[in-house]
Amino acid sequence: MLQLGKSEKAFDEAKRYMPGGVNSPVRSYRSVGSNPPFISSASGSRIYDIDNNEYIDYVLSWGPMFLGHAKNQQQDSFRYLQRADIFDSEADIEGKQSIRPNTSVARHSWIGGRKRGILSTFVVCTIDQILMMALQSRHVMLRHLGLGSKVVIIDEVHAYDAYMGVYLKEALYWLGQMNAPVILMSATLPAHVRTSLMESYAEGLEIQDSTEWDFDDDFDSEDVTEPSLDLDYPVIHTLTAEDGYTPRKWQVTAPEEQVTISIRQIGDEFTDLDKVLEPLEIGHGCAAVICNTVGRAQNAYEHLRAKFGADVMLTHSRFTSKHRAEKEADLVSQLGKGAHRGDGRPERLIVVGTQVIEQSLDLDFDVMVTDFAPVDLVLQRLGRLHRHERDDSERPSEYRSPICYVRGVEIFGSETQVPEFPKGSRSVYEPAILLSSYAQLLPYFDGKALRIPADMSELVQKAYEDTPKYPDAWNDAYQEAREEFNKNWETAEHRAQSYLLKHPGAQTQTVMADVMNNYINAKNGTLSEDQIGEARVRDSDASLEVIAIVVERDGDGYIDRYRTIPSATRKNQDIDWHNAKDPEEPTKPLAFELLASAIRLPYQYSDSPKNRVNGQLRFDAAIEELEDERIDSWQKSFMLAGELILPFELQNSGFYEVKLVDYLLRYSPELGLEAIQISDD
Repeated sequence: MLQLGKSEKAFDEAKRYMPGGVNSPVRSYRSVGSNPPFISSASGSRIYDIDNNEYIDYVLSWGPMFLGHAKNQQQDSFRYLQRADIFDSEADIEGKQSIRPNTSVARHSWIGGRKRGILSTFVVCTIDQILMMALQSRHVMLRHLGLGSKVVIIDEVHAYDAYMGVYLKEALYWLGQMNAPVILMSATLPAHVRTSLMESYAEGLEIQDSTEWDFDDDFDSEDVTEPSLDLDYPVIHTLTAEDGYTPRKWQVTAPEEQVTISIRQIGDEFTDLDKVLEPLEIGHGCAAVICNTVGRAQNAYEHLRAKFGADVMLTHSRFTSKHRAEKEADLVSQLGKGAHRGDGRPERLIVVGTQVIEQSLDLDFDVMVTDFAPVDLVLQRLGRLHRHERDDSERPSEYRSPICYVRGVEIFGSETQVPEFPKGSRSVYEPAILLSSYAQLLPYFDGKALRIPADMSELVQKAYEDTPKYPDAWNDAYQEAREEFNKNWETAEHRAQSYLLKHPGAQTQTVMADVMNNYINAKNGTLSEDQIGEARVRDSDASLEVIAIVVERDGDGYIDRYRTIPSATRKNQDIDWHNAKDPEEPTKPLAFELLASAIRLPYQYSDSPKNRVNGQLRFDAAIEELEDERIDSWQKSFMLAGELILPFELQNSGFYEVKLVDYLLRYSPELGLEAIQISDD
């Protein structure tokens, strides 16, 4: 018989403050004539009450004790369970050991905590975690359970292509089914995309016929307007139960403060870049140089570094997680709202980067140089130009009025000349969108001032119309590009259907159980289930993420020690963590340090059919080589088990290098990762 004296007193006290004295999962105690135990702590699978009684928590969370189980990876018993490969003691499996005779115990993967993070009260995640609720996968019901009870906020919703859009619309359907509030945010969302997303959510709410939507102007508010091309900015669209699920457009008073920007085109030579940055060479100021590809950014950085020295910084996606985080933290501290000239803001700084600059980071530049891109992304980049109000003395005299220089155009466009763009830009962005965007910006290239935010919506909506306006001389080029765009769009949407979690009753899928019985298996055992899921909700080829480390060899050429790659800006950041001749399981802090050295390999190592070497996918060839570099002691760590390492060696040049298949991979905390093809000669 349990002794619950302390719990009984606590129960009496609790009834003074909440109905029934308990939270909902244990109200059944009233019907059995007992008192609930009051839980004081949790550890692994065990929970303990204030009377020191011990329980096995079969329901995997008593009341609000989620954190007790979230810490299971730190429990010795669980860690042993994870390593033990538990089987029935009579099972004839070589090398397997049972910790409890005559039992058949197994640890399911989701108990490890990685799958259950979505159940937390507050979740901050990438868009992939939302999109994967529309993906046929093992744990999709758990994902629905976690997201269905939350307010889901999706930022920068304009940034998703046709393929991802299919999953986003289906996710919105399921969120609508669960009556989950959804907030979509974007400063540059095309009207047809917004309507499509609202329709998907409305369908989930069982508002089936969106064609009957009426933007009712009888609502008692002057802020509601009739539908239009949405040239107004800012604007809010709502679809709520309070309005009977009638979509409404709310005109928000535009901010009085407008940033007027001059946009000028410059050539694509470094001499052109030098000319516009010359005021910084002889004076002060902070500039951004944004490139569409990592290679262009690295080349521009090396050129400007030779000219401006340490006043140049490079940032892009091919740094280790740790180095990129350090760079972004440094940028925000130096170029954020709170930094001022003479008080945190540098006298001179040129930041060269890729698209990582255009979103999320609160940066304020005096002048900007950007590769040409779709107009919505150009506007996103312009949002970092004169972002915060400053005294004139803080900005160089030449750039007290904001100026953006546009490069990355091989042939400038005009009323009679079709513009041409570099191969790198055309591989990243659809040529049809580049052309329609360029057409909308022609007046601004000719001297018309661009107002931010007043002109943003009109530019975006007109660029993304089905039939955008452009010069007659461009017709043949645009129609050809548009035909290719439509073909690619349809192909992407069709391809996305392969893994889509369709509506109940749709096609051959009748119930959720069908998904559970027919989940999609991994095509490559080296990728985790989450990695596979992320690959399938993005229209991209699977890529490899590795952990970059440095190996040191002894006099005989054998690996002696392992280190992490040190930071370029912070001292004593390299970790001498492993004696290769006496391997030990990495501690948890060390495992975190190693995971922070993760980096994704370049496109050459993706599983695209184009990337073949000697008749084999370079993706597979790389995996075979990296498998040989696995460290046995890592398999004892739940955080590092299965991870691939990329073993760099420090060269006399100061670079870290390693040969992988037919490329030389070179890394430095200054330049990031480079891939240099090795000549057959």
